[in-house]
Amino acid sequence: LRTALIFCYHLKKTAAESHRMLVEAYGEHALGKSQ
Repeated sequence: LRTALIFCYHLKKTAAESHRMLVEAYGEHALGKSQ
């Protein structure tokens, strides 16, 4: 997941765009809130 976030950062994606891409790739449950 960290690598995917760095990839999005290098593409100059906003946090919302990055989140949308990661949810599409990994599913909604892969990005749960930290506890």
